[in-house]
Formats: sequence, structure tokens, C-alpha cells
Amino acid sequence: MNDDLYSLETTKQFFEKYIKFEQIRADSPQIFERFYDKYKASFDMFRSTRNILAHNKVGLTKENYPLIVSKYMLDELNKMIDRMTVKAYSKAIKISEIASVETSTSLYDAIKLMNEKNYSYLPLIKDGKIEYVVSEKAIITILANNKEGVVYDKTVTVGDYIDYFKLDNNSNEFYSFVGRETLAYDLNNEFNKIKDGKKCGLLFVTQSGKKDEKVLGMITLWDVAF
Repeated sequence: MNDDLYSLETTKQFFEKYIKFEQIRADSPQIFERFYDKYKASFDMFRSTRNILAHNKVGLTKENYPLIVSKYMLDELNKMIDRMTVKAYSKAIKISEIASVETSTSLYDAIKLMNEKNYSYLPLIKDGKIEYVVSEKAIITILANNKEGVVYDKTVTVGDYIDYFKLDNNSNEFYSFVGRETLAYDLNNEFNKIKDGKKCGLLFVTQSGKKDEKVLGMITLWDVAF
């Protein structure tokens, strides 16, 4: 792609994205104002660029442009739109894709599955709701507290050590619930929370963020990072 075409295409995309940017202000003014307060310089840059382009003749070559919209600016506008619109549910591992266990699952099989699939968590789901979570940290605690070789005894089940997998009484970490409309931008804040000296290890997505609702998806820190 030559410089002229690149500039024309980038400017065209900028105009298209700016319409969506303005639509967010119309549809979600509180969200727009929240991000404006945080990213005022970027917002003002986007608006000024749009106004200069809109109120001046744009020719067919870059020499006739009042300014050239760079790919960097277009990328920044796209990032800002994502911050204000991408929701938690889109980041989640959907319920149909979550690997889960039962109380009758042998602890050996649970650990083997975690190792083979590189999973850190295996939730126990009952009637669509999260009941318990088998986690790496809980397994380590079990091993540290038990010297009877439970890992190799296939008759030992998840249910036999269920207290280690409780949602509200986990000795290693805690789990949070968020609504499906929660901004993905805010998920890092959830993972950074400290509760009783413990960090959040996992997020579950429900309709409105209540743990007694059916789970729609699961989010790990890895999912947020990417």
C-alpha cells in the first residue's frame, strides 16, 4: 500500500470510528464522561483531529490533507472505543467450554486433567451455579497437610476434601462475581482486590454479578492479560 492510499484509508477509518466514538457519548454518557476525565488529552486530540478534517477540504492525495491521520492515532481511537464498550462476558470462557468436576471425581483424575490441559482451576457446577472450585493452590495445601499419598489413591475423591474447595472459606484466595455488562477494562481492578489478606484468583460472570445466579462464564487473570 503506497503512502497516498494509506493516508486516505486511515483517514476514512478514523471518520468511521469517530462516529462510533460519538455514539458512545450519546448512548452511555456516564461511561463517556468517566473516561474523558481519565483520558482528557486523548479525547481532545481525537475531537480536534476530526474537526480539522471535517471543516477543511480533503483532497485525493496526502498533499491536500490539512493533516494526516496516522495509524498510531487510529489505533489509539480503537483502543479507547474498546475500553468503553468491551464487556466482561466477551472475555470469559463460556459455560459450555468450562472443564468441570464432580464431587465423585477422583482427586487423581482432577490433578491429571489440570496438568494435561494446563488448567489452574476446575469448578464444580451444580444446576448452572458454581458450588466449589478445585484450584492448584488448594491442591498444594492438601498435599502440604497430608502425608498419606492421597494423590495416588484413586479412591480419594474431590468430595473427600471438599472443604478445601469452598468459595467463601478458601485459605489461599477468593473468587469474585461480576455482571456480564461489567466493562472488561475494570476486570484488572477486580483481580487487584485484597480480601482478608488474600487476592482474587478467579472471576465468574453471571447476569448481574451475584453468586446465586447461573454462571455464564469464567475469567482468569490470563484471559484479562490478553
